[in-house]
Amino acid sequence: MRAPLLWALGLILGCGPASALACMLVLRTHPQGGELARFNLATPLFAVSFTHSVLNTQVTDFYEVRGAQVKLVAERFEGDGYGLPASPQAGERLEREGAGSVLHTQRQVDPLLVRVSRAQRTTLHAGRTQLLADLYEGAILIRPEGCAP
Repeated sequence: MRAPLLWALGLILGCGPASALACMLVLRTHPQGGELARFNLATPLFAVSFTHSVLNTQVTDFYEVRGAQVKLVAERFEGDGYGLPASPQAGERLEREGAGSVLHTQRQVDPLLVRVSRAQRTTLHAGRTQLLADLYEGAILIRPEGCAP
C-alpha cells in the first residue's frame, strides 16, 4: 500500500481515480485582484510546495476543497525550523514519514494567500503542476469557484 500522502499527491496530479468534482481554483494577484490562472479540479485535493527559505528543504501543504472552503489537511516537511510545526495543536497529529514529518490537521484557511518567490520554487499541484513565479511574484490569492459542498 502506498503512503497516504503519496496517494493524495497521485490524486492531485491526476494519477489516481477521478471524482465527479467539477470546479476550479482561481488564482488572483493580491490585493489587486487580477486573474492569473484557473485550474480545473478533478478531485477535491490540491497541494502547494516550496523550498524552506532557511533549511533549503521541501515543504508541501495539502489542501482539500469543501464548497467555498479550503482546509489544510496535511503538511509534509523535513527538519525543524522557523515556520514549521514543532508539536501538534489540539485535534492534530504529528508523525514521522520517511525522512520527514507530516502534520495531519483540519485547519480552515480563509483566505489562502501564498507568497510566491522564484527562489523558493513555489509550485501549485492541481491536476497539473505550475511554478507560480512563472505567473506572478508576490502574494497570490487561491480560491475555489463552483465547487459543491
